[in-house]
Amino acid sequence: MRKLLNNLRFVIIAVVAFTGVVSPLLAETWECVIEKSKHNAFMPTTVTYTVGQNTGAVTVKDDLSNSWGRSIVDGVILTDNPKRQTIKWQVDGIPTQRSKKYLNMAFNTVFFKISRFKSSSRAKVLSEPNTKYGRERTAEAANGSCTQIK
Repeated sequence: MRKLLNNLRFVIIAVVAFTGVVSPLLAETWECVIEKSKHNAFMPTTVTYTVGQNTGAVTVKDDLSNSWGRSIVDGVILTDNPKRQTIKWQVDGIPTQRSKKYLNMAFNTVFFKISRFKSSSRAKVLSEPNTKYGRERTAEAANGSCTQIK
């Protein structure tokens, strides 16, 4: 019985070590630089996202969310095919923002979406502040480029 417990302990330690050391190595990380214009008030200038190869878990870091106190946000894969990879994430509970561009509407949630085109590594980012009139009227789009960093 003691030998069985020692073997089980060894297996548990091996699994934990594999998960903690090797799993991050199986992640794909992309850093995207966004060409923001002066009209893009709620658009990040950098987006870094990591997709776990074996889990599909997505974490996103962007400078705009970071300025609101959200350094890392969980994301979701919308599309992952040979042509493009699309990730979405949202930032809730931010201090109330006012968009002067859109009739001074208040909001405290922003939805983001980034599409990376695999053949060229070009990116398109969509930022949608969630106002009382919905997201469609307040959406902003910008282009950029992505490079793989891991």
